[in-house]
Amino acid sequence: MNINVLAFSGFVNFIAAAFLAIHSLAGRRKTPHALSFTIFSFGVALYGFFYLLWATAPRESAAMTYFTVLFAAIILINMSYLYFVFDLVGITRTKTRELTIVWVISIVFLILNFGHFMYENVELRHNLGFWPIPKFYFDIYLVFWFFQCFYGLYFLLREIIYGTGIRREQFKYITFGLALGFAGGASNWPVWYGISLPPYPNILISVGMMITYYAKTRYQLIDFKVFLARTILFAILYVFVFGIPLFLSHNFPSTWEFSIYLAIMLATLGPVVYYFLDKKTQKILLAENTRYQRILTQMTEGLIREHNLERLLRLTVLIVKRALNVRFAAILLRDEDGQNYRIRAMTHTAVKCPFLVFPVEDPLVRFIEEKGEAFTCAELHGDIKAAMCAGFESDLVIPAFKGKLLLGFLILGEKLNRTIYSMEDITIFKALSNQLALVIDNCMFMDEFKQTQQKLAGAEKLAAIGGMADGVAHQIKNRLSQFSVAGEAIVSEVDKIMHAHPMVISHTPAIQESMNFFREIAASIMENVKKTSSVIRGILNFARTEEKDGYFSDFDITDIIQQSVELIKVKHRLDVFPLKNELSGDSVYGVKAQLLECVYNALDNSFEAIMEKYNYFLNEAEKQQFVPEIVFKLLQIQQRAVIMISDNGIGIKDENKMKVFSAFFTTKSSFKSGTGIGAYVMKRIIEENHHGRVWFESEYGKGTTLYIELPGKKI
Repeated sequence: MNINVLAFSGFVNFIAAAFLAIHSLAGRRKTPHALSFTIFSFGVALYGFFYLLWATAPRESAAMTYFTVLFAAIILINMSYLYFVFDLVGITRTKTRELTIVWVISIVFLILNFGHFMYENVELRHNLGFWPIPKFYFDIYLVFWFFQCFYGLYFLLREIIYGTGIRREQFKYITFGLALGFAGGASNWPVWYGISLPPYPNILISVGMMITYYAKTRYQLIDFKVFLARTILFAILYVFVFGIPLFLSHNFPSTWEFSIYLAIMLATLGPVVYYFLDKKTQKILLAENTRYQRILTQMTEGLIREHNLERLLRLTVLIVKRALNVRFAAILLRDEDGQNYRIRAMTHTAVKCPFLVFPVEDPLVRFIEEKGEAFTCAELHGDIKAAMCAGFESDLVIPAFKGKLLLGFLILGEKLNRTIYSMEDITIFKALSNQLALVIDNCMFMDEFKQTQQKLAGAEKLAAIGGMADGVAHQIKNRLSQFSVAGEAIVSEVDKIMHAHPMVISHTPAIQESMNFFREIAASIMENVKKTSSVIRGILNFARTEEKDGYFSDFDITDIIQQSVELIKVKHRLDVFPLKNELSGDSVYGVKAQLLECVYNALDNSFEAIMEKYNYFLNEAEKQQFVPEIVFKLLQIQQRAVIMISDNGIGIKDENKMKVFSAFFTTKSSFKSGTGIGAYVMKRIIEENHHGRVWFESEYGKGTTLYIELPGKKI
């Protein structure tokens, strides 16, 4: 009977280790440390197989043969065990010398084993089968065996002490599993020395192997305290469940029938009692987890009433950080253009790089989309993990989806008490992610609604201005015409007097001074008439962009460049305009009249910026070397036309960059007085009428580059 129990333990160990070796080898590309664990499992499988043969050997000679191979498997297990531990911890390269020494010593013991220097012949002991008679060299090996076991456990315990997050929890399980396995194997040593202690715990080798493999490959583990408590509780409970009937039947044979009924009753009550005690144990051990899980549940109910997105995100990271007592919390949301995920809210210790951006094509974003639910960062590998660690020391990622669209994700750091995020935590966060996605989407909708209302209000005001523009402009132009006529009349009258009485004027300085004063007044009147007329024309052009006069078509960009240059040459009385064209194609799609106004304004602004720099920014030596230059580029990029207009003018100061496209804002105070309408009208034409984009880059004192992006024709 005893031999059959030992054979059964060998059979179970063989089957379990062989299965784990095959499974680990098959998934070696996806599973970390697969090769080292496969070798380790192969050694255990070899041990289990020959343990089965040895335990069932009918003769002494067969038992001796099987035991020789069995003991070689024991040596191989410890050799591969240290390699597996060093591989797990990540110190294989630094421990090459130690591994080499251990393997050399192990090979020496293998030679001694096959030469039968470790033990003499086998003999029957304690009705447990054939057992070897140890020699001196076996005593030495037993010391070496324990040294290897504890040396590996030392590195595992060090990872538990200094490790963090899920890795620390994994090493707790792995250490427990390996210790359990070696304890099961060590149960054989007392029988070697004639001690009557049956090695029934030998079957624990397979249990320890399965715990080790489970912890190595899983990233969502039960809290180790709970696991250990459940294991102890199960062991104690079922010692009573099976121990009491066995004790009665063994010591009081006449009660065997009662013992059977008692065993059935206790086996029935056992699961109920275990479930009750397990609940009580978890309530004590996970009291802190229950507290913050309740806070998170209440938080989701409160956040539904929040409509301000920024406040919602700040509240979320603060509440989560304080409730879970984590090192940091950060939320990344998708941009309005849908191209990147940026940090929108975080605690002050959240990231190494607070301006970190993840494009939608980033492997991390793709992994989150494929995963589709909360996950621990231990599941990340390779470049994805490196990208995450570049900005965060994170432990948990909770995505927020609207359908299949990833709105954003919440990233949490390690808990300050160094416990892991349990499966219960992750379940809570899955529910939280759904609620958070709904609330974020609601806030985004409210923000868009407010922006739409503001645009509508602005549109109504602008429509009112547009409706009044023609009438007001007509009235003002009538007055301006009177001022212009008056100014011209004054100049004409002064010229007439000066020509009629040249001698009187030349001999009377006071009269000559008055005539010059009248000329200046008249010139000032006519100059201001022109400026006011320019403002009126800008307002009219602005109003008329809403009407979308004209139509969309493909046209040659060189046409509007030439027209714009001619207008500017007339305006500034130029013979040559400093423009250089670099066109990769000449066709654009849009409303020609509107784009003519945009190009004209852009080129005119560039020229005036150059003149302002020349007249007021450069000294005499620099003026002699200065060469005015305006470069007009047209690029065709993915069915979109991009116009780039660069100049080496005065540039724009940093404090004015945000105001450039505002209505009635101008930077031409020093050289020429502008209306402040041109840039604003250009932005509205491009973005609202053409659904394109306008932006610029500028450095004060060096120049400006304006970008106009126009979408292609939709087929």
